[in-house]
Amino acid sequence: MWIDDQLRYEEQAMGWAAFLGPRILTVSPDPRRGISPAELAAVSAFATKQLFLT
Repeated sequence: MWIDDQLRYEEQAMGWAAFLGPRILTVSPDPRRGISPAELAAVSAFATKQLFLT
């Protein structure tokens, strides 16, 4: 999980995250308003899902 208000503007970082695919969640909240309820819900859902089969 990667949360950074400047992330959407960092092309190399987004390329690296794209390489990781579903193993990473990127959230780039608006720095003027902070993380939104929808972004927080996405973080919560990502943190609780199982990424690898056991």
